[in-house]
Amino acid sequence: MNQVEEMYQLKNLTESEVLELYDDAFDVWGLNAQVDMVVEELAEAIVAVQKYFKRDYSEQRRVDLASEVADVTIMLKQLQLIIDNHISAPAYFSGKSFATLVEEQIAYKHARARMRVDRALGEVSE
Repeated sequence: MNQVEEMYQLKNLTESEVLELYDDAFDVWGLNAQVDMVVEELAEAIVAVQKYFKRDYSEQRRVDLASEVADVTIMLKQLQLIIDNHISAPAYFSGKSFATLVEEQIAYKHARARMRVDRALGEVSE
């Protein structure tokens, strides 16, 4: 391993370093290319899920799936930043960040799923 490779070995980046990395990626490759990468990574994750659950539960498939989940997580964070900082004009929207809207939707969907599961278990009547 050479000096450059050693410099970029596994390192936990701070939140500000991650944001700087994403902004640099936007500058280098452009917003449209990063949005295309979101779609590509989502597609790769779909394939990894299918291979893991429909073919085999091998350690390699598990590692492959973890890698794709990591890629999707990274790209969805970039997508939130692109929407909030590069293409959304706050005057046209609710004033909430896209990340906040996503968190609100997650909370809503969790509550809805809890209600549906409780109904299915007979714990809540309709």
